[in-house]
Amino acid sequence: KEIHILYIIKASSEENEYNIYHHYYNGKSWEDFIVEKIVAKKVLNPIKVIKNEANIILAYYRKDNEIVIREFNPTNRQWSKGEILTNTDEEKLFIDMIKLNDTIHTAYCEYEEGSLEVKYKALAYSDGAYSEITEETISNPGSPSYPNLILYSNKLWLTLVELNKIISRSSEDGGKTWGPILQWDDSRTIDFLRYKYLTMVEDNNIKLDFSFGSIS
Repeated sequence: KEIHILYIIKASSEENEYNIYHHYYNGKSWEDFIVEKIVAKKVLNPIKVIKNEANIILAYYRKDNEIVIREFNPTNRQWSKGEILTNTDEEKLFIDMIKLNDTIHTAYCEYEEGSLEVKYKALAYSDGAYSEITEETISNPGSPSYPNLILYSNKLWLTLVELNKIISRSSEDGGKTWGPILQWDDSRTIDFLRYKYLTMVEDNNIKLDFSFGSIS
């Protein structure tokens, strides 16, 4: 029953400087925070917000292509210092993230020798502390985009767009190992979009924020 509004807005006359704003309504009054000033390069990448019990977790691009995770605690009304998720300065695009039990699963795209690849990283989470479990390249090199993480039917799925088709991989052990790349042939012949879900049925076996679907 609390309201959190987060967005990015131009910070100054500098072309690539932006502020991440957070407005928090605690049931009685509004509080305003500037989470951080960030520097965008060619693309202003999206932020990603997930709920963690009473707290919220935010992932975003800071500078030098760093992806950072920070947590807001409504009790003390403070943002954590943050953890740097990535350790390379290669250009990166997109981000998706879901939390399953005590593991945070993340996916993003990164350039390797001129080609994009989808990277997957799992973090163990405990009381605001993060430790890396595994990191893996999940796609072929080329031009993948818009990775989505989906829990469905006891499987962790990662779906993405490659050229004009949808491909996916799935894991039955929470991201430790991944099955082969599956190409959804029907996606070549239909118009599809990336849908964002704003409300979800409470189901412990379904969790997603984005998926691909036909226009019709």
